[in-house]
Amino acid sequence: MTNKNDVLIAFILGIASVSAKAQNVTETPADSIQLKEVVVTQRLVRHEAGKDIVNTLTLRKGKTNLVELLGDIPGLLVNESDESIRIQGKGSIKIMLNGRLKNISSDDIYNFLRSRPASNVTAVEIVKVPGAKYDASGNYGILNIITERRQNYLGGDIGEELSYGKKGSNNARASLNYSHKRTEANLTGSWNLRKDRTYEKSESFFTEISRVSSMTNSIHNRDYRLSGMMDYHIDSLSVFSFDVSYSNNCRKSNAVTDFYSFKDVATILENGQTLSNTRTPRRNLNMSFYIDRNWSEDKSIKFNLDVFNYKYTNNYSAFASEFSPF
Repeated sequence: MTNKNDVLIAFILGIASVSAKAQNVTETPADSIQLKEVVVTQRLVRHEAGKDIVNTLTLRKGKTNLVELLGDIPGLLVNESDESIRIQGKGSIKIMLNGRLKNISSDDIYNFLRSRPASNVTAVEIVKVPGAKYDASGNYGILNIITERRQNYLGGDIGEELSYGKKGSNNARASLNYSHKRTEANLTGSWNLRKDRTYEKSESFFTEISRVSSMTNSIHNRDYRLSGMMDYHIDSLSVFSFDVSYSNNCRKSNAVTDFYSFKDVATILENGQTLSNTRTPRRNLNMSFYIDRNWSEDKSIKFNLDVFNYKYTNNYSAFASEFSPF
């Protein structure tokens, strides 16, 4: 017969054993999740032999045209005052769109890039060492603008910028993109109007007389352009392309120069005025035909034909009047 004291002692020892095991268990709340550290990095520039490839998917946000986009790309020098774009260490640049060289004069590159949207640009290649298939003369580099290609797409964008004052401008741009099966097409139009006014004054002092001259120059620059391009993919390795662009630019300058010579405040020896007007229109029509036929990765033929008409004139007229009281 079991003693009651023995039963009580066994019961107490059993509870102590369960309590000791419970102390070795670490409970994890059901709503606690342990996550590994995640580091997200994006490589903006990739370097290859003779060129840098810049990823523009982040840079293009908030940009309306290619000039604004290129201004944020390292290694490029964009000067808005003299409307120039250069590759650091290079004297001039040439422009390519999706690997095809564009026939654009150096004076027209800035306006061309300003007329193109930045919203569909995925990368910009800065070619610092052009290959043997390009002209080896001259210290120049190439900007290759890479755009995204969408399947079964119809859309575009419209942009307008307006500023007013002594230096005013009005920039408008519209772009339409179409893609269906083997055909891709793009139509872009732009309008740009800028005005500027400068004032200069000079004073010359001699032994007996002094001479003062001042010039006010009003500059109006009007530029509009229309361009279209179409790609037809014959198969996965071959494409036929047609490209046409027209630009019309006219720069007007009206300068007024006043001058007078005096011996003292009350004695004016001579005074006069010169009016000059300069009008410089430029028109450029360019058509390109491109065929890239590939039979395999190492067998291909490329044909490119450019037809262009460039017209430039400089019209200048002046009128001078002079009055001498003696």
